[in-house]
Amino acid sequence: MSAPIATLLIPGYIASSPTAEAATLLPEKFSVNEDAEQMPWQAQLCQVLGWTEQRGDRLPSLALPDWLDNCEDADVNPASFVRADPIHLKADRDTASLIPPEELQLGRRDAQLFIDSINEFLKDDDVRIHQCNPEAWMMSGMPSQQLAAYPTSFVAHRHASAFLPDSDSDGKWRRLATEIQMLLHAHPLNQERERAGQLSVNALWYWGGATLPGLPESAVNSVLFADDAYAVALAEQWNIERYALQELGMSSRPLFEAGNTASNVIIVDTSLRKTGVSGDIDQYMDRVRNINQTYLLPLSSLVKKGQLSALKLQTEDGLVIAYTGSPRRWWQTLPWIHR
Repeated sequence: MSAPIATLLIPGYIASSPTAEAATLLPEKFSVNEDAEQMPWQAQLCQVLGWTEQRGDRLPSLALPDWLDNCEDADVNPASFVRADPIHLKADRDTASLIPPEELQLGRRDAQLFIDSINEFLKDDDVRIHQCNPEAWMMSGMPSQQLAAYPTSFVAHRHASAFLPDSDSDGKWRRLATEIQMLLHAHPLNQERERAGQLSVNALWYWGGATLPGLPESAVNSVLFADDAYAVALAEQWNIERYALQELGMSSRPLFEAGNTASNVIIVDTSLRKTGVSGDIDQYMDRVRNINQTYLLPLSSLVKKGQLSALKLQTEDGLVIAYTGSPRRWWQTLPWIHR
């Protein structure tokens, strides 16, 4: 059996910055492509696992099993759920930027107050919002298969209008979005939040209405290192062997054990994106260096030893860094050299 390929999905990653210190971060023969297709990491994960036609605008919602077990609406079909995440749309001159749920400082109590108001408003339509946690809400009762939209994390801090559903079949979703925006705009809790200097919850972002297919044959021998809730849920639904990221950081043993039987070794680390939104450049670059030291350098060493056949890092913004051990001067491959 040939050595496995290791794929790292790290949204928000950049290779380095043009400083003497950063120039030592990747002392290996990495090749860089900055023109790859921009795509949510969730879709990239599906592709690596063999769902090759996935592009990110028709992802399954993947409600976490532990939440479904405790859902107060036992008669709701999980397949009808879509994500309906609370967001803040920050108006610019020509469009609006999407502020994601994790930046709203929304507690469980306030989240439920918003949800109760929305559910009262929608009760005659048999549409309901359900709280997984303050940052992740689910919706049932809408035609989920008609929804084409990218995940909230991918649209965060981008121009939201460029990602709004625009097909004829999305008409019901656009109307619903407008009605709930009007409801939230006048909500007393938002007025309280604004007086307290907090961002209002002035919209919901809907995504994830697709049906998850069966496990692709190519994914049978895959192993996943991930902590993100979506990746964990996908692994559970497809019964893919999964380790926590901490296990990879503590010891190389899980990776060696996985490499003995796996054709794909996949690592998903979303911590850098969460660090990046804080605006602290020093903290961000510290995290980049940590990722290089934790993943890229050790894994490239395994490629040289023949324990991995190749190493590839993908971001959501079209950057792909690869290492196959081919001879090339490492400094020629750093993205900032070509800018």
